[in-house]
This record gives sequence, structure tokens and C-alpha cells, in this order.
Amino acid sequence: MLEYQKYYLFILVVDINKKIKNKMGRIEKQKRLMIEQANKRLLNEQNEKLSQSYIDDMVRNIQGLIPYEVKSGDNIYNIIKKSEEDGLYFLPFSEELNSHIIDPNKIYPGDVLFFMSDPTGGSGRMEYLKSQDPDMY
Repeated sequence: MLEYQKYYLFILVVDINKKIKNKMGRIEKQKRLMIEQANKRLLNEQNEKLSQSYIDDMVRNIQGLIPYEVKSGDNIYNIIKKSEEDGLYFLPFSEELNSHIIDPNKIYPGDVLFFMSDPTGGSGRMEYLKSQDPDMY
């Protein structure tokens, strides 16, 4: 074999290896994207979904209970702040009422949260907070 033929074969092999690596890289990237999408779907389904009849029963049986369906971009702090603007005055988030929420910091659109309304129009909230942690207030 001539020297230039060896060189040509070497270049050909290197080129084929590059194409294989590029293809494998694209496949790995696609697999990684699929795994990320699956994880996002799983995380969105982490909180138990409540039936409408369960929500209706809770509201009917607990006076002052207000259900709130989470929207995109919501967090608990903003929900409570918005309730003040709407004149509802939600009391702080209660894990007892929301046992279906695994982590209150991870709420997703479509989750239903339950809040107690403050019939005193906000003045009872400070008393409630003081009763929960007197050193803080």
C-alpha cells in the first residue's frame, strides 16, 4: 500500500469515528431530554389530586374553609397576600388542612389548597401568629 493510501484510510477512519461520536452524542442528548421531561411530569404529579366531591365535603363541613386552585407562578406567600387584596384574608397555610401536599414549597398548577378565612378582616391574623410563636411577635 502506498503512503498516501494509508493516509487516506486513516482520514476515512477518523471521519467515520467523528460521525459515530456525533450521532451517539445526539442520541445521548435525546435520552437526557426524555429523562428530564419524564422527571418534570413525575414532579408535577407528586401532590395528591383531590376529587371535586372531597373538596365540596371539606368546604361544607368546615366553616370558613376556602379552597384555592393553584395557578402557574403561585406560591403560598403570594396567595395569602392576594387574599388580602381580594378582601378574603386567608390565615397562614395549615399543613393539617393540606395533608395531601407533600412539600408546601412545591405546589403546582391544578393543586387545591385549603385556607381558613379570617372573619375579623385581618386583625385576627396577628393574634393567631402570636399564639403560634410568641417570641417572634
